[in-house]
Amino acid sequence: HVFDTAGTSTWELTGIRLALRAATAGAATVTFSLYTVDADNLPTGAVLSTASVSATLTTTSAYYYFNEAALGELANYSLSASTRYALTLAASRSITWAQYSPITPPTGYNGFSYVTYVGGASGAGWTTANSTRPSMQL
Repeated sequence: HVFDTAGTSTWELTGIRLALRAATAGAATVTFSLYTVDADNLPTGAVLSTASVSATLTTTSAYYYFNEAALGELANYSLSASTRYALTLAASRSITWAQYSPITPPTGYNGFSYVTYVGGASGAGWTTANSTRPSMQL
């Protein structure tokens, strides 16, 4: 997920809310990794910060909220003002990052961003998939 910080102040992530589902219900570890982006808005360089969180997923799309305490190091990372970042996610098992349209965000649509969706793995390269709009609230 690619997002911009605004203004002239530094930013910190205080929570991440996103819609997920799994083929079979159960526990999963979700890892968020923060990168800078290149001119094509693809993650580039070393991981700036990361967080691994646990979630018990269901087979239907549901919103999951990971608070500042759960995000640890990632929540404490100072994001520079007027900068574009990529926040990637990986999971310990097969999950689906759901589009926003099947379900309504519990906090309304404010704060959700849909700049672009990035697929792939850092070792295999990144690709954009702008036709897919999974939702993430930062």
